Amino acid sequence: MAAALFWASVALAQAPSNLAGQVLDQDGRPLRGVSVRESRLDLAGTTDAQGRFELELPEGQPTDSLLLSFFLSGFGSLEVPATPDERLSVVMWLLEMDIFELSLEELMDVEVSVASRTRLSQRETPSIVTVVTRQEIVAAGCRDLIDVLRLVPGVEFGVDVEGIVGLVMRGSWAHEGKVLLMVDGMEMNELTYATNPLGNRFGLEQIERVEVVRGPGSALYGGFAEMGVINIITRKPQGRAMVSAGGIAGASAEGLARGNAHLSLGSRVNDKVSLAFHGYLARGNRSDRTYTDVYGDSYDMTGQSGLNNRSAHLQARIHGLNVQLLYDDYEIRSRDMYDQILTRDYAVEFRTMVASADYKIALGDKLSATPRLTFKQSRPWRTPEDPAPDELDAYMDFIYTDESVLRTTGNLVFDYQPAPWLDVVVGGEYFFDDVRNNLDPAEGAYWNGENRLLLQNGSIFGQALVRHRLANLTVGGRYDNHSHFEAAFAPRLALTKVFGQFHAKLMASGAFRSPSVGNINFNVPLNPNGQPDLRPERLRIYELEVGHKFSERLVLSANLFHMVLLDPIVFLTDAELDTEGFDNVVRTGTRGLELALKLVEHWGNANMSLAYYDAKGINQVPDYAVPTEERALLGTPRLSARLFGQVRMGEHLSLGPSASFMSERYAITYYDEVLEGVVMEKLPSVLIANLFVHYDDLLVPGLDLSLGVHDLLDSGYDFVQPYHGWHAPLPGPVREWVLRLCYDFEG
Repeated sequence: MAAALFWASVALAQAPSNLAGQVLDQDGRPLRGVSVRESRLDLAGTTDAQGRFELELPEGQPTDSLLLSFFLSGFGSLEVPATPDERLSVVMWLLEMDIFELSLEELMDVEVSVASRTRLSQRETPSIVTVVTRQEIVAAGCRDLIDVLRLVPGVEFGVDVEGIVGLVMRGSWAHEGKVLLMVDGMEMNELTYATNPLGNRFGLEQIERVEVVRGPGSALYGGFAEMGVINIITRKPQGRAMVSAGGIAGASAEGLARGNAHLSLGSRVNDKVSLAFHGYLARGNRSDRTYTDVYGDSYDMTGQSGLNNRSAHLQARIHGLNVQLLYDDYEIRSRDMYDQILTRDYAVEFRTMVASADYKIALGDKLSATPRLTFKQSRPWRTPEDPAPDELDAYMDFIYTDESVLRTTGNLVFDYQPAPWLDVVVGGEYFFDDVRNNLDPAEGAYWNGENRLLLQNGSIFGQALVRHRLANLTVGGRYDNHSHFEAAFAPRLALTKVFGQFHAKLMASGAFRSPSVGNINFNVPLNPNGQPDLRPERLRIYELEVGHKFSERLVLSANLFHMVLLDPIVFLTDAELDTEGFDNVVRTGTRGLELALKLVEHWGNANMSLAYYDAKGINQVPDYAVPTEERALLGTPRLSARLFGQVRMGEHLSLGPSASFMSERYAITYYDEVLEGVVMEKLPSVLIANLFVHYDDLLVPGLDLSLGVHDLLDSGYDFVQPYHGWHAPLPGPVREWVLRLCYDFEG
């Protein structure tokens, strides 16, 4: 376990008969729930919402040589000398988690805040949460976020259009605005269709951990968090200097599959000031296989399915003011359109720029306010290249786009802890969208006949966490009122309890997905008021999780879920009428089971999971259905299993095996001229096996080398379209030999 770093300063005493002070994290934020103890006098307490503590000294007791101990799961414990005439200010640092050295209890108690604005352990948090740490990412030989999310039960992937791959959550297609993706709390969903295109996009060496909520998050985060939340937490400097540099090179039988490089720099100048910079440059290829569309036309994807990215992320903390600037320029190249192949590969660009600032203000011992201002410009689905002269005009007129959205968001959150057993969070948010068509000012692009739209949304939200000896109760909700469609409400209710070796969670929640500007403008009928007639989706979900720690080395958790999505926004096509567009359909959803097993031994660790879903009696969307199997949804495996871990082979040498199994999937494969329609077939099950060897501190301390192979069996995995869009399966990556070299320095 990495040594815990700390800093303590002494100021003029304010209460001579007490031991008092404040505990902060490395970013200057107050830490609530820290256990504070002075063992010689048998004094104990916990910090409040402002990180403050106060221990009353008994009269007549000697007060020399007092030693305060500070403990909070996931942070390095501290021991600090104290005297009654001093007020302490203590900084606790997040641990750099070494899975070989952390106990199983420490691994399960690593605190997360993505599911609740209050830091809670994974066993207590009122959601189904998976945390993938940096060491697990490296051990599994992950190349991009797709590989990381393959370690999470219930997460899968499907192809949309133009070679773009998106998320499937618990069997349901979640690509368009149903999963919120964040980097250090900054929203990354593009703002036209709210999607998250994936593949060789994020620099994994710059990630400290990835927190994944499998389930609703709208009560806290709004309309993009309907089915899940993914929060990427980047590395922060823990000392005077942080330097990380390196790269990943991958090779297939056809040549170079990817070449990615990263550079991270940072410094913690003092306890009030810190800086960090992350730069990432990536060039890769989706696949080296041959894609064949439903009409039998094909092309070699080698060199014609590029996945390229340039990104820069600057973070600064100055006396409680947190500022972030992020630039992400992601490009996908493809000849794949909808149901046809283009004459050459075209670029589809997704450009995101975010500037964010927040500041936590103490309004007393028990109350704080955090205002936040964010500017985000999204320029997605941009095709900057002119079409080839012989390209089909009808298709090129559609995909040749250039649209931008500028979102300005103001957010104010109040944290109140009137008693140690009660935490209350209330707040409000307002955003303003300025949507512009940059392509042809002479032609109106939107339903109002203009090339510009102005959209607004106001929200209020609140949540209370009540700690009781019987169970923790979380109750809350969020209300959204948009300028162009119906209001939406997301309630939340959860009971969680940790008792000895067991833990249990019982949750009932609502969520919603707000229509995006791309949805409401794509051939949607207008109501009598001249506004698009499209409603927000509404999700209702019930979840139960139980877990048991069989020993200090083995823990098992299982969860059941039943989710129903009402009025889902679905892209519909009618070949006979030659129409297409978005509309609300009756309902869809799944029920299922997810199991997770974690084993920690002296030789290493292992993680095993299984996920199963059933759509029978829930799904009523024909475009998602499999006519011959009502329990299945199109394109997604009903059963999946994951295995990954790390085996210690010596002081510096370790082995990282991982594997993903996906059961049969149904896919649209070809067009039948006799039937005058596309044919749906069952694809065989797939096993993707990977093996990596890691050597730490090669030649010099901090220089790490990894070498291994992805998809050792060359499984032939395809990304399948999870809706009836006349798209044949898109070939996935082939067997790839990967070399990773990274140098890390902390001083």
